[in-house]
Amino acid sequence: GGGGNWPQISAVTMLAIPFGCCDCRKTDRTIKTASHSEQPPQVETVGVGMVLKPSFQSDTFLALVVHSLVPGSSAEQSHLIQPGDILHSIDEVDVYRKPANEVAKRLLGRPGTTVRLGLLRLMSPTE
Repeated sequence: GGGGNWPQISAVTMLAIPFGCCDCRKTDRTIKTASHSEQPPQVETVGVGMVLKPSFQSDTFLALVVHSLVPGSSAEQSHLIQPGDILHSIDEVDVYRKPANEVAKRLLGRPGTTVRLGLLRLMSPTE
């Protein structure tokens, strides 16, 4: 018996989602570095286009749930993430019910790299 009050789920989906998206508004602030400068170019971090909010339902309390997807983002274009999905792991690290600021840091990466997301999808209650 491995304890833990897990909500009833239909699937744990593992997705590889690329960071960044084609028409992110943020990308118009391109970072220019002068050729004579010794400084390494700044690494820009971007997300995957998921808007998350904490759940207040008893069985998933404080787990981060996908609230919406940014149109045109990697998350939306994957067609695999739905609002209501619960974020369970990021790159095989368990983030279920972890503090939102800690999770948010893991959801950022360099454009062109990918992140592996584990999502829980709740079973719809059968009427």
